[in-house]
Amino acid sequence: MKKFLLSAVLLLWSAVSAGAAEGVESFFFSTNGSSVDHCISYDFDRAKMTLVWTAPNVMREAKVSPAQYARLCSLADELGLKAWNGFHGTNPNVLDGDGFGVHIVFVGGDKVDASGYMEFPQGYRMAKNALFSFFEGVLKGAPIKSKRY
Repeated sequence: MKKFLLSAVLLLWSAVSAGAAEGVESFFFSTNGSSVDHCISYDFDRAKMTLVWTAPNVMREAKVSPAQYARLCSLADELGLKAWNGFHGTNPNVLDGDGFGVHIVFVGGDKVDASGYMEFPQGYRMAKNALFSFFEGVLKGAPIKSKRY
């Protein structure tokens, strides 16, 4: 009976773990474009549990709640961001366009390093919109401060 209970608990734990999103240690996402308004970045640090938004000469910073952290981890999984690793695309025929950079470090050691200029991985626009929406929700109400150099 004890072996059966132990087996059942282990089976349940592996099923729950398989469905759980992998933890995120750090998450950096930036965009740039033809307008200075498009040059922004979001930087999450798990050690500090903070999210920092920067734009030219200004920044906002907010604490990330445990629920928001869990959502960030599941969002990275839902958006398939690991598949972006190694993407580095550039369209040399466009002189005034949009670009992005993403660098994610997961708890298990996996990483995502991707960038592009007028070349984007599959699902980029949807992922960008979802990430912006999430990050802006975390930063809602955070005061805008002048950056110090």
